[in-house]
Amino acid sequence: MANIALYIADTSPSGITRYAFNMASCLSEYDHQCKIISDTNFSSLSRQDMIVLSRNKKLGPLKVIQRIWKLKKEIDNNIISFVISNGWYHDMIALAASRLSKCKPNVIGVVHTRPELWGLENKWYKRFKSSLIRSVYASEDITISVSESLAQALIDKGWIKDPVTIYNPIVSERIKVISKVRTKKDSILKLVCMGWINPIKGYDTAINALAEIRKELPANLTIIGAPNNQGYFVELKEQIYKLGLENHVFFKGPLENPFALLNEMDVFILPSRSEALPTALIEAMAIGLPVIACDCNFGPREILQDGENGALVPINDWKKIAEESRKLASDPKLYREMSQRAIKRADSFDFSSSAFFYNELLKKFKKVG
Repeated sequence: MANIALYIADTSPSGITRYAFNMASCLSEYDHQCKIISDTNFSSLSRQDMIVLSRNKKLGPLKVIQRIWKLKKEIDNNIISFVISNGWYHDMIALAASRLSKCKPNVIGVVHTRPELWGLENKWYKRFKSSLIRSVYASEDITISVSESLAQALIDKGWIKDPVTIYNPIVSERIKVISKVRTKKDSILKLVCMGWINPIKGYDTAINALAEIRKELPANLTIIGAPNNQGYFVELKEQIYKLGLENHVFFKGPLENPFALLNEMDVFILPSRSEALPTALIEAMAIGLPVIACDCNFGPREILQDGENGALVPINDWKKIAEESRKLASDPKLYREMSQRAIKRADSFDFSSSAFFYNELLKKFKKVG
């Protein structure tokens, strides 16, 4: 048994937030006590096991020092043995706080984010930041990657020498209860996407695919998620208007429990241009939705095992998405088979599997009783 701090940036609806909540739940199977420590919290979420360090999202040298100090105090107050941190910046804060604390917890870093989102575009800053990232990861006790392909990319960039790959805990017993092998019955093909609304998620590709599908059969597209790029959100609405799809594309915003809505859909589409380990894709598979995913870096090919458990299409290829969607709609045997395969593959990402591998990792340290 150990006291563990799960350190994240904020509690807005996202894959990392769900990861932290799921991890707290699944580690309790081994009697570990978890505290979720968040830099900020601007959502409606509130839990007894959650600690918020600041109400201010602004960064800067002084804010970094303040967060290090606040995290150090929470480590000491809660007698923390391990800090599981998410992202190199938070790993850096966790390392500094752990060194200053009386408890001296082990720091385990988890890499969820694909390298192109690490802010290394500025050439003069890139060398310094890359050096800092390497130093942070070298200082951790263990670094975990959430997918094999992401781990290899981190090794290739020289940032991490020997990461451990453990899949995120995504499929809970609550999800398994609503899991079912599906059959396509309704005359309207109901497509769904889920995640932040920004260009990297490729929703413009899904909308173009919908327009192509509707040339041959009735179909609608539902998008679950909050806009975090307003310019792109406006572009999507303009695209929908130009294609005459105003009555066929529905934005549902972020949903704390999206499964009731997902349960009404026929096919899940992941049109992303890049991912790490897409939580939404695995959640959709777990409840039995056949899936179509763009073959982007990190995640989809590994999850779908080279297209064995769902259709893989080239990035931005809306015609191929439309083709695969029509196949599923017109072939009941294929539809049912892909539903079965999706459920079976999603079991690799259940709570018990992740909890077991994390617990085995923690047992390597004397701080686990």
